[in-house]
Amino acid sequence: GGNCVVFNRDLSPAQKRKLKKTLKAKAIKEDLLNG
Repeated sequence: GGNCVVFNRDLSPAQKRKLKKTLKAKAIKEDLLNG
């Protein structure tokens, strides 16, 4: 997502942290699925 930066500008720091965690977890999950 190239539009992440624009999206993040509207978020509070706490929301950003939560989003980062979510995205990281999702990325890890996809890594595992993709082997």
